[in-house]
Amino acid sequence: MIGRRSAILLAIFLTTAIPARGEEATGTGDASPLRGSFQVRFGESNPITRAHDVAGLSAGFVYGKYLGLDLSMDSYELFLDDTRPDRPPAKVAEFSILAIGPIARVRYPLLDGRLEPYLFAGGGIAIEEVNDRTAEVQLPGDVGRRTRGFGVFGGGVEYFFAENAAVGLEGRYFVMGSQEYDTEGSKGRVDLDVGVATLGLRVLVPQEAHVPPIASPRGKPRFSAALRVGGALPLDRNVFAGIRAAPEQAVLGSSFTTQFGASVGFDFNRWLGVDLAIENYEYKLYADGIGSIGEYALFPILVQPRVRLPGLPQRWEPYVSGGVGVEIAELNDKPIESGLDLEGGDTVVVGALGAGLEYDFASNASLGLSGRYVISRGHEIAVNGARLTGNLDAFVLSLGLKVLFGGTSF
Repeated sequence: MIGRRSAILLAIFLTTAIPARGEEATGTGDASPLRGSFQVRFGESNPITRAHDVAGLSAGFVYGKYLGLDLSMDSYELFLDDTRPDRPPAKVAEFSILAIGPIARVRYPLLDGRLEPYLFAGGGIAIEEVNDRTAEVQLPGDVGRRTRGFGVFGGGVEYFFAENAAVGLEGRYFVMGSQEYDTEGSKGRVDLDVGVATLGLRVLVPQEAHVPPIASPRGKPRFSAALRVGGALPLDRNVFAGIRAAPEQAVLGSSFTTQFGASVGFDFNRWLGVDLAIENYEYKLYADGIGSIGEYALFPILVQPRVRLPGLPQRWEPYVSGGVGVEIAELNDKPIESGLDLEGGDTVVVGALGAGLEYDFASNASLGLSGRYVISRGHEIAVNGARLTGNLDAFVLSLGLKVLFGGTSF
C-alpha cells in the first residue's frame, strides 16, 4: 500500500495544484527557447513495486516545447531475503541504490501548456550498498559496496499551476540485472530490475518575459508549498535507557539519518508567515549486549510561525521560526532473532525552534537551507513488559525547494 509519507505529500500536492487567484498558469507552451529545470521527487511503497524509501533530484534544462535533458539522481532500497535453509522467510538486510546519470525527455504540452505528459530514457552509474543487516550479509568479495552501470526509462505527467512551476506523477523503470549476496555462507540473489513511482515538484528558470523581475522584497500575501531533503541527528544517542540510536540511512557516511519533509504556508506580509510542516526520519535502535532490535520512525507535524527579514540583501531572505505540534512514532522492522518482546508507537506533543536562509531565484521560487531543533520527549516503548520513556530531541538540517503562488489581497 502507499506509505504514510507518500499519502501526506499527495495531499499537499492536491492542495497546491489549483492556481490561486491572480496566478496565471500558462505552462511551457510559449516558453523561452532554453530554460533551466529543477525537480524534487519523493515516493515510498505501493502494490506494484519492490522499491522502498524512494527519492530523487534532477537539474537540467528544457529546450522549446518538446525537449529536455536532466542530470538525475535517484535513491531507493530493496529488501534482501534470508536464504539460510534453517530460518523462516524474513528480511535479512536492505540493499540501497544511488543511481546517477543523464536522462533525455520528450515532452508534449497540452491545454495551452498547462498539462505536460512526457517520456524519457537514460543511464549512468549506480552505487550499491548493504545496510540494516540482521545477520552477516556480504556481496561477492566480502564487500558491502560496489558500483555498476544501469539504464532507465519511463514517463510522467506534470500540471503547471504557475507559468514556471508544476506538480507531477512519474514512473521510472531501472534496468540493472541482478546481484548475488551471501548470508552466513548461504547464497542468495536479488533482482535489481525494478520500477519506482514518485510525486514531484518542478521549477523552470528564468521566468517568461512578461513576469516582472525581482526588484523588491516579497511583500504581498502569498501561499507557498515546499519540499525538503536533508538529515536528522539525535542529540542524545541513548534515546531510551540501554538503547541507542544510529542512522537508518546515513547521509554521506555521517551520523545524520536521511530526512524528508514538506510544508504548505502563507506569508501575511514582508515580515510574518506561517507553515504547516511535516517531516519524516528514522533511526535504527541497538540494545546493549544484543545489537539491532528494530527501527524507530518519527513523523513530526508542526505549525511554525516565521519572522522573515526579506531583502537583506536583495533576493536573500533569512528567517527565524518556532512551532508546536504532534509527533507520531512507529516501531518497525523488529528482528525475529532479538529475543525481545518489543512494543512501541504513540503520539506526543513536540516543539521546534529554527532558522533558515532562502534565495529567490525567481519571483515565485526559492532554494533554501534550514536548521531546526525538534524538542521530542515522552515517547514510550515496552521491552519485555518494562516501559521506557525516551528523549528523541533532534537537530534537523535540510535543503528545500519552495514555490509561491497567489499574490492577491484579502
